[in-house]
Amino acid sequence: MSESKRPAVIFDLDGVLVETYEAWFHLLNDTAAHWGYPPISTDVYRDIWGQGIQADIERFFHGRTVPEIETYYREHFKDHREHMIVFPEGPQIFERLREQNRGVAVITNTARLQAIEVLQIAGLSPDILVGGTDVPNSKPAPDMIFKACEELGVRKEDS
Repeated sequence: MSESKRPAVIFDLDGVLVETYEAWFHLLNDTAAHWGYPPISTDVYRDIWGQGIQADIERFFHGRTVPEIETYYREHFKDHREHMIVFPEGPQIFERLREQNRGVAVITNTARLQAIEVLQIAGLSPDILVGGTDVPNSKPAPDMIFKACEELGVRKEDS
């Protein structure tokens, strides 16, 4: 087997680099209102949050497709960005890791294009991003970690 290119660190996005819980809650309710679905309560939202677009469709948006919901989320997330918390240490942490010649990856169940927007708002630019639409199985399955390792040149055995 080939050797790792360099050591790397893989970050989850939400709850680690940013906090988008409230922004997503508002966006999901905006999405529900847009298509005439009932409002989503905080208790119900807490049970489903962070599980990916397919889970949102199964729970809230029956009859919609992943591309439809993904597009709506991407086009309207910025309308709720005031509810997003950005942890200010993120850019400095990425910089320090790069000074140490470490690869930096971010994995998230958020769809890739949406995750790019969240990273831009936060001022973060990882070497690798693996979003929820980049792998067959979202977290908690290990697909994202394996893909990030592969793209970083890190062997599974070394992770």
